[in-house]
Amino acid sequence: MKIALTGATGHLGYVLHQQLLAQNIDHRILMRHKEDFITYDDFVIGALGEQKAIENLVKDCSVVVHVAGIVWPKKGKNNTVQQVNYEYSKHLYETAKRAGAKHFVYISSIHSMIVPPLEKVFDETAALEQNPKLSYNYSKACMERYLAKQNEMKITVINPTAVIGTGDTYVNGMNQLFVRAMQNKLPMVTAGGYNIVDVRMVTEAILQSVLKGKTGKYILGDQYHTMMDITQQFGVVNGIKVTQKVLGKRSMKALAALVRPLELIVKKPMPINSYAVETLLEGHPNISSEKAKSELDLTPIPMEKTLRDLFVWFKEKKLIV
Repeated sequence: MKIALTGATGHLGYVLHQQLLAQNIDHRILMRHKEDFITYDDFVIGALGEQKAIENLVKDCSVVVHVAGIVWPKKGKNNTVQQVNYEYSKHLYETAKRAGAKHFVYISSIHSMIVPPLEKVFDETAALEQNPKLSYNYSKACMERYLAKQNEMKITVINPTAVIGTGDTYVNGMNQLFVRAMQNKLPMVTAGGYNIVDVRMVTEAILQSVLKGKTGKYILGDQYHTMMDITQQFGVVNGIKVTQKVLGKRSMKALAALVRPLELIVKKPMPINSYAVETLLEGHPNISSEKAKSELDLTPIPMEKTLRDLFVWFKEKKLIV
């Protein structure tokens, strides 16, 4: 067995790459350009949209694990997000199929699904996003719909919630919260919260799905935490002082409304925007990962260990914030 891996320079992909190395599992990685923190010899330089690069990536590989993509926490259509997350992903699948691959593992997102009413459990039966104005959500949902129609090889879809943990060289997503807390640059936290999962639980699920030959769709999450709760836990576990101030729901909504006109002008997602505010304030408190835990034999990692390991990792690395 040989694995072709995309996204190895990102958080999830890099941790998976390290896990494959630790278990001596043969694999080849795709990188857009060479990174100093990756010293592995079996790699291909190129982008998802470059045909020759992906042909070289999947050559002689029986499994493809597709992690790469654009995370875009902003409302509105985005043709680049749709192209990379759907069109290029679909093309990768077709190329892998022609090359003789037997198993395609696609890393989607919890955001590919429409959030059900809060009184219902949020599990793998949730409907896929239909709104093209939610570019990231819709692009991931499109790829899932496409894969659901394919039957030429084994297909596994993994839907993580908010991923935190070690190995995030560029400090993305919620990991920024913890870095700023360590730097005493976090004057307050927002209201709301979300379901959080350790990156190592997600990589273990991917690896188990490959080794066990599991197919189907799996949500990967752990527990819902308010932003204040997870920040306070980080401080207590690591013996540092963190903020006690919360930006309330009304203030968040007011701020989002204030910057909404700018969202139409600024190309990149702003730290506070309507998408981010709604995601935090409407986070579902009961996202279930029972299917993954049962079928993939997963053991959740205690949040205290996640936060302690994250603190140690940040201290040991020189990070780009």
